Amino acid sequence: AIGLNGDEVKCHNFPLPRLRHYLHDRAVDIHEGRGFFVLRGMRPQDFSAADNLVIFLGIASYIAQRFGKQDPEGNMLSHIIDTKKSSVPREQRRGIHSNTQIDFHNEIVSDILGLQIRQTSKHGGELLLSPAWSMYNDLALHRPDVLRLLSEPVWPAQIPLASPSVLRSLLFSSGGKIILNMDRGPMDSTSGDPKLGTKPLSTAQLEALNAVDTFTRKHYIEIRPQAGDLVFVNNFSIMHSRRAFIDEGQHNRHVLRLWLRNDDLGWPIPKALKSSWSIVFDQNEKHDTLRFPVEPKPSYKRPRIREGAGSGSAHLVPDESEDDE
Repeated sequence: AIGLNGDEVKCHNFPLPRLRHYLHDRAVDIHEGRGFFVLRGMRPQDFSAADNLVIFLGIASYIAQRFGKQDPEGNMLSHIIDTKKSSVPREQRRGIHSNTQIDFHNEIVSDILGLQIRQTSKHGGELLLSPAWSMYNDLALHRPDVLRLLSEPVWPAQIPLASPSVLRSLLFSSGGKIILNMDRGPMDSTSGDPKLGTKPLSTAQLEALNAVDTFTRKHYIEIRPQAGDLVFVNNFSIMHSRRAFIDEGQHNRHVLRLWLRNDDLGWPIPKALKSSWSIVFDQNEKHDTLRFPVEPKPSYKRPRIREGAGSGSAHLVPDESEDDE
């Protein structure tokens, strides 16, 4: 056993002398190059679940110094599985707790998305990546009006521990970088809800989201994950999606997710996003214990705010008080 707790894993106590320079170069590439990389070749079956987690955290610590919390309880990672014991219908669950397709989106609060493929499904579950700059260039050529609308602060966006009716832009320019930060699922499912105080999306907004989807699908690449893969993606410059999947027998898709930020290489955070980043990355000391759950829960609570079946990002809003069992 490696013998480290999740919050103890850092570069200094997880030495990788043969990999450290390679991982540093990949971190630079995430921020200044292609925007993602896949580390392949590990065998999760050779390690316990706890040691697999520590390996993931240890390697991730060479990519980024800071890990972000993913819910109000202080959980620092999420288990992405089809929760088969849940009594909540799949269409009412978070996308990460079902086997349905997850549409292209960005994580709402993260510089870098980190994934560990613990197990793969029998069929499907491919990871799709699409560069935001390719979509941006197409829109600049064919639909500049959409770019202008995406840049206006008129979109009901997720804000951690706050009302989803807060309006902000989805597209930013910061430090010479084009930054995209959007997840259509929650906007579709919560717009026009009088209980939440949200207005319906306008015809122009719906048309803009459809245009983003069209051009995003034009440029994607597909990654067929293998058990043991570690995937790191620039969440500002690349949108990601997941195909629907089917588990069978011993093939039960299980992915761990981290939200990461590299203080040295990270892009400047747009002003409209800084409060969210502070909640997720800077206020972790307010929790007595930061949680790094080794195993997923057998069931999850019903989301208080519907994300939409195609949504993949966590909402950071407390769920219903009663379990969904």
